[in-house]
Amino acid sequence: MREPARSARTRERNQGMMRRFAALAALMLFSGAGFSAEDPYAKPVRDPDLSRAPWLRAFTPKREFYVSPAGGGTGVLQKEPMGLAEALKNARPGDRYWLLEGKYEGWVTLENAGEEFNPIVWRAMPGQRATMVKVILKGAHNWLWGVEVTDPAHTRSGPSGSIVAMAPGAHIINNVIHDTLQIAIGGWNNGPGHVYYGNITYRVGLPRRQWLQVHRQQHVP
Repeated sequence: MREPARSARTRERNQGMMRRFAALAALMLFSGAGFSAEDPYAKPVRDPDLSRAPWLRAFTPKREFYVSPAGGGTGVLQKEPMGLAEALKNARPGDRYWLLEGKYEGWVTLENAGEEFNPIVWRAMPGQRATMVKVILKGAHNWLWGVEVTDPAHTRSGPSGSIVAMAPGAHIINNVIHDTLQIAIGGWNNGPGHVYYGNITYRVGLPRRQWLQVHRQQHVP
């Protein structure tokens, strides 16, 4: 005896909802991040445990620089940080840029490309709050780590995503994304090697105000 069409649709809808809830629970468990609902920066977010994350390799920088919104120095010392525009222009494979406290204005586009074993790493200084409106990973093998991305004025549009992965090897790790017009992470079909780990998202993707939203397209031949 055939199952009535309405009953079959109801069963499929319920199964879809269960799969989505299971995926959300797995993401929350997998992130391993301790944080306060009021302020995700209230407690430190742990670095990934490489022994339990074989998809994430260790990184040893060839060069290190410090960056701040008002920086104008060489960036070699933390007390003499360079500006972000200078860092973006001169970034090359194997660089690590420590992003110091402050608000970085406008869209940030990471255009220079790293390499698989020598990525370009943009990381917020532990204990400091580096805040951006939107970040586009356009060059291959760029890592974005520990940054706050927020646009409470809801003034930005452009490529879909508050953090947009547009090239192979994009790593998006332990960022806090909230109160944005766009979805949290736009991970489209732009090459292999993407890693999204430990990100905290809430109140993203107006008008629906999603709590967690990651878009990922996978090409199937």
